Amino acid sequence: ESKINPNDPKFQLILDNPNNTLHKAESSGQELDEERPPTPADLIAEATRYSNERRNRKIYYDTGLHISFMQLIFSLMITPNQTLDPSYTDQFPLVSKKLNIPFILHNHINHPQNECTMSELIPAAQSMGAPYFRLLKLLFLKLFHTPCTDLSRVATGAYGTVYKGKLPHEDTKAIEVATKLMAVPHSIYDRCVLHDMFTEILILDKYKDDARCCHLYNY
Repeated sequence: ESKINPNDPKFQLILDNPNNTLHKAESSGQELDEERPPTPADLIAEATRYSNERRNRKIYYDTGLHISFMQLIFSLMITPNQTLDPSYTDQFPLVSKKLNIPFILHNHINHPQNECTMSELIPAAQSMGAPYFRLLKLLFLKLFHTPCTDLSRVATGAYGTVYKGKLPHEDTKAIEVATKLMAVPHSIYDRCVLHDMFTEILILDKYKDDARCCHLYNY
């Protein structure tokens, strides 16, 4: 046990980042087994705080300015090789002493008060190129849909759960596909799921028309 390094990413991958619960308990001052879900009063207080902070940010005064800032952030997160820039993303960002930017972006984009900007952000991201729209699609929940039916679990591992299912197809009634699902992080201390799957989807999407590789239908 003395040789185990709890900060080793491979060790954390198996245990889903053991520092997670420790950080949450330390920041809240609670015992590890006493974490409670937010009450309606907590949710109202948080919504009020967010609205007040939003009114103080000039970025929200103009939709075009807001979109430009989002495009700037997206451009910083993608390298010329179309991969995620390690300066801004990491599998365990807080362990590596980095901001968990994907988690912050995910919450920002999916916040009800920001949904009105999505109609402009989506075409803006598409105009930047496929890698940037791919990033937005993985962050914005309403761009994800799973039409698969008859799902049955095949296996579960550190990188998600794989299901076998049927996908409606234009030419045939349905085709058999494999569907991989990964849990969305609930805390800024959780493992950055986006970091795990972005490169995988990048490779599958790049070679989706190659008969020698798995065909990526959607994500």
